[in-house]
Amino acid sequence: MGSTNKIDYCCLCASELKYISEEEYLKVNQAINEVRAMLISFLKFLRAGGKEKP
Repeated sequence: MGSTNKIDYCCLCASELKYISEEEYLKVNQAINEVRAMLISFLKFLRAGGKEKP
């Protein structure tokens, strides 16, 4: 999850420095948040012993 935070921060900086538009930043940020949510779900799955829910 540290990687998603780093990417998020770099994209925010790029947006604030006008390297990318705010619209581009919002699109990328949404994708980053989706990946972050998937990683959290995967970590929960692994911590539960890798067993699927019934």
